[in-house]
Amino acid sequence: MRVIAAIIISFFVTTVVFYTVKFWGLSQPYADYKHPFYETTEVLIFKKPSFANIDHALTATTDNLYIDIANTKDQRMVIIPTNNDQSMDHTKDIRNKLYAEVEKDVLPLDKYKDHLHGRRIIFNINENAIAGHLIFTDNVKSLGLEKGDNILITTPYETLSKTIKELIPTFLFGTSQPEILKLKAMESLHLIEAATMRADVVIYPLKYYKQPFYTEKLQFELKRRFKRIIVGPIPASEVEEAKKLNPLGIVIQE
Repeated sequence: MRVIAAIIISFFVTTVVFYTVKFWGLSQPYADYKHPFYETTEVLIFKKPSFANIDHALTATTDNLYIDIANTKDQRMVIIPTNNDQSMDHTKDIRNKLYAEVEKDVLPLDKYKDHLHGRRIIFNINENAIAGHLIFTDNVKSLGLEKGDNILITTPYETLSKTIKELIPTFLFGTSQPEILKLKAMESLHLIEAATMRADVVIYPLKYYKQPFYTEKLQFELKRRFKRIIVGPIPASEVEEAKKLNPLGIVIQE
């Protein structure tokens, strides 16, 4: 009898805690953040050019772009290449090398200062350099992008995203890898309402471990919080499927 009583009490306590957390999440108020980046009447298309084509994309087009960047040891912000499967080549270890050491493997972002305006850009910071938040914000100012009207910042690193946001809180930020994992974990527990989320925009492809990422439950919760979604990077063959989600934007990779 004691075992049965203990099971019943445990079940009751667990149920109370579950619904307390769930309703606490549902009770949180959210407001829509008005930002110039969001001002569009159609789905925004971002191009993620191959490294070989990035110079052409920046100088010869006005396309919205998704650009992988990193900081060198001497605090130069540079555009970096990805592997053939779009994953990052961390073997170059850009953050611990001087610009002169990697000059042949990267492109200096300040070279394109005059080509960064008049289009929307997603900066994906791919290495967590020492004082990376200070280097990034200083470079943003030197590039004339301090208003942040046309840029969105994303990075896999939660700490880097947090520290940059503390310095420039009016800028828009995409989801870090820990935030993505947290969202899906809380969704699997049916407690997504209580998931904390610092990012303004969820950026992720269509699939999450071969399963649909943008489930109805996730989409409903993001709309409740006034969060936008940008699908990608994805191949051009998946664009039509992505448009069915009515996203803010789609990132197409070459």
